[in-house]
Amino acid sequence: MRNRIQIKDVVVGVASGAALLFAVSDVSAQGFHRGRSGAVHAQGGVTTGSVKGVRGAAGNGAVRASGATTDGEGNASGGRAAAVRGPGGVAGARGGTWSRSADGTVAHESGAALAGSNGTVTAQGAVSKDAGGGYAASRNTTATASSGAMYEGSTSASNGQIEHTGTCRDAEGSEVSCR
Repeated sequence: MRNRIQIKDVVVGVASGAALLFAVSDVSAQGFHRGRSGAVHAQGGVTTGSVKGVRGAAGNGAVRASGATTDGEGNASGGRAAAVRGPGGVAGARGGTWSRSADGTVAHESGAALAGSNGTVTAQGAVSKDAGGGYAASRNTTATASSGAMYEGSTSASNGQIEHTGTCRDAEGSEVSCR
C-alpha cells in the first residue's frame, strides 16, 4: 500500500517537527496556528491534511496533525500524530496510521509515550480485519515509575480468543505481585 507508507512518513515528519517546535526555548512566544489542505486527484481520489498548534508561556504547548488519501477505487489510508509539553517537563506524543482496502481489509496501528517526573509510559497497538471478517488485535504497555518499579503488559485478541500477560517488578528488578 503505497499511500499508507506516504501518510505514515508525513505523520512521523509532523511528530518530528513538533519535537523541534518544543525544543525552541523562546518563552515569550505564545499563540495558536492551524492550516488545512486538500487536493482532488485526476484518477478520482483525494488527499487532505491539517495541522494545529498552540504555544503557551514557558514553552508549553501542543501540536496535532492528520492526513488521509483515497485512490478513487475504494482504498483509503491516513494517519494522525500529536505531541504535548506541559509544566514541569511533562511531555507526551501519540501517532497512528490506518488503512482500508476496497476488498474490506482494515488495519490500524498506533503508539503513545508519556514522560514526567513520576515516570514514563509507552504503549503500542494494532488491529486488523481481513476481507473474510477475521480479526487480530494487540496492545503492549510498559510503565516505569521514577522509583524504578515497572509494569509490562501485553494483550492480544484473535477471532474471539483473548490473552493477557502482565509482569510487575520492584525498583530492584524483582518480580512482584501486580496490585
